[in-house]
Amino acid sequence: MKTPILLVLACWLTFTATVRAQTDIRTAFNGKRILFVNGSDVRPDPNGRRLLFIDGDFLRPDPSGKRLLYVDQDGDVRPDLNGVRLASWEGKELRKTHGGLRLGLVDDKDFRPEPGYKTYFYMDGPPLTRMQLTAVLYLLKPEFFQISPEEKAAKEKEMAQNGAAEDARLAADHFPGEHPILSHSSTIGVKRTGTVQITKQGEYYALTLKTGDNPAWQGIGVKVITAGGDQELWAGIAPAGAVSLGVYAIKGGALSGVWVPINAAGDKSVLGYEVLAGAPQIGGVYKITSGKLPNGGVAYTGAMNIDPLSESLIADARCYRFRWATGTTALAFRVGDRLAVAAGWGADYEVLRLRLDHADGLGGDFLGKTGAKGSYNLGK
Repeated sequence: MKTPILLVLACWLTFTATVRAQTDIRTAFNGKRILFVNGSDVRPDPNGRRLLFIDGDFLRPDPSGKRLLYVDQDGDVRPDLNGVRLASWEGKELRKTHGGLRLGLVDDKDFRPEPGYKTYFYMDGPPLTRMQLTAVLYLLKPEFFQISPEEKAAKEKEMAQNGAAEDARLAADHFPGEHPILSHSSTIGVKRTGTVQITKQGEYYALTLKTGDNPAWQGIGVKVITAGGDQELWAGIAPAGAVSLGVYAIKGGALSGVWVPINAAGDKSVLGYEVLAGAPQIGGVYKITSGKLPNGGVAYTGAMNIDPLSESLIADARCYRFRWATGTTALAFRVGDRLAVAAGWGADYEVLRLRLDHADGLGGDFLGKTGAKGSYNLGK
């Protein structure tokens, strides 16, 4: 007897959710319905023809139709992915430009030109998403998304200038040089003083820590541009440079890595590689579908383990330990869809993440084979 009751309840919940997903756009409270929003569709009424279709961040006349508008992650409304800014959402307000003329705002159930009593329309139903509001406004207030030829030319010039400035920023290389260690912290061992020398070495970066250690710590690094456009240097360092650096691209459960030995420069023949297959959620046993050791080493296949660690290199970087059947281990951190991995064959090594931090100085975090973790604060 319980099954029919559960079935009825499930149907009722589904029906309720469907109803709640529908919003009438009215001239005012209890006013005439002028549009009907149902999920991705905007219609004149529940039985009317589709006027607009919301395709993720794009607005189309129908699912296969031409793109009419695009709203990016910052809330900027554009005619297409790389188009000029036509308007911009700032919270519940739509403005002509960032901080500029306000075109309208969401005030509870009303969309108004400004705080007060006048309203453009009333939303009778669940709150609309940013894309749904954009679709409604595209139909009711199309002038919000129109600009003059002069405005378009000015915006295109601004975009070109911003693009040139960003290209110059990305082209600048803040890593080479001899950087004084302003401060160093570590959960194990003494605090380091001295300098970190970073030298451009072909496509890679050679690191030497002039800290009085014997043998000196040395390593190899790779410059990485993050999804946010920031520059970082990922490196592996160890006494006497007994370390290699791997950088893996993650695509689901497939990991494809390039291994960079400390003697890497412009000669890519010294590089190694490894291709892994396993769980999309990083961790567990992975099959080595193909691999080759650096510096002309042997090809190999087999299996290895990736163990998630409780330690975090920094707040947004999950850390891991790699273990191969040969007994070799490595430490790794993940940023987005990439892994930086340092593997050493001596008593100690560290995987290091450096970034531009303060007035062209560098900040960094590390995790070591012995369990040490800490940070660097480097000067220019």
